[in-house]
Amino acid sequence: MRIKLLTFSGTPNYGALLQTYALCEVLRSWGHQVDLLKVLLYKPSLKNTLRRYLYDRFMLRFQKHYLPAYVKIGDIDREAVYIVGSDQVWNPHFMTLHGLLFFFDFLPDEVKRISYAASFGEQDLKYTDEVKERIRALLSKFSAVSVRESFAVEVCRENFKIVPGLVLDPTLLLTDYSRISGPVTKQNTLVSFKFVQSPEYDRFLEILAGKSNLKINRLDRKFIKIRNKGYINRHVSVNDWVKAIAECEMLVTDSFHGVAFALIHRKQFIVLPSVKSRMGRVVSLLRLLGIVDRYYDSVDEVYRRLDRMELIDYKRVGGLLDKERERSLRFLQNSLSR
Repeated sequence: MRIKLLTFSGTPNYGALLQTYALCEVLRSWGHQVDLLKVLLYKPSLKNTLRRYLYDRFMLRFQKHYLPAYVKIGDIDREAVYIVGSDQVWNPHFMTLHGLLFFFDFLPDEVKRISYAASFGEQDLKYTDEVKERIRALLSKFSAVSVRESFAVEVCRENFKIVPGLVLDPTLLLTDYSRISGPVTKQNTLVSFKFVQSPEYDRFLEILAGKSNLKINRLDRKFIKIRNKGYINRHVSVNDWVKAIAECEMLVTDSFHGVAFALIHRKQFIVLPSVKSRMGRVVSLLRLLGIVDRYYDSVDEVYRRLDRMELIDYKRVGGLLDKERERSLRFLQNSLSR
């Protein structure tokens, strides 16, 4: 089967690249031919071109070695299945540049389309009645619809009159990332991967590392923000990012995919939000696995609860994750065969 995948495969973001890789790996392991649809997520400009040259080389290397080829979005393959997802493909922010492209408004009616683990990014969506109706009409043409967060199920039910499936992020469909990380050797490290830092947070890391007798590894120290389009670290490749989490003792993060890779590698972790209104996707995953206690509102709350912090029981959590993985893979297989 030929599959055309529309997702955030070209944005400077570790999670976006890795979820693309994971979904492609699953589909290719089932014998399907996968192509990526090329979409620019930011307006072309000289400044963005220079930034891409200076800071996105790690992304280009990853695309070249691990992702399928790109095809033009306008070259419609009427015999292929089109998939949108995962990541925040239905975040209203991207409608300002692309309209309803991520709802496949460009496809002829007869072309089969599904969504896998699509995300709205946040819960407070401000759609006009006209936009709601247009999205509702487009979603009615999908053979199957699934979303990544529990709140997205309610968004679809209330706004678009459909009840989508709830599935795992593609990164959680795979259990082995050794092709990306290479050999893994356990390190006595406390890894920090946080989009927003502060002097208070820096002091907190030092205290936590001291109490835990761990060495700090700051994957976020060299972050460069690219015009609100993503965060990259010019000194840490995608491969090294995965390896650092795979080898650490503990992770502190505000990243959905940071949490995902901590779960995959069965690491202890703490979630400290930067923008609480955008943490719904993380809380949804933690609640699904019964570990919402890993979420802390503030550094002060961590201090208050630190001595009572229990280790994550990965025998229990791993069992739940295995069941959700099996269910999500079955949903994807059934969606393709309909």
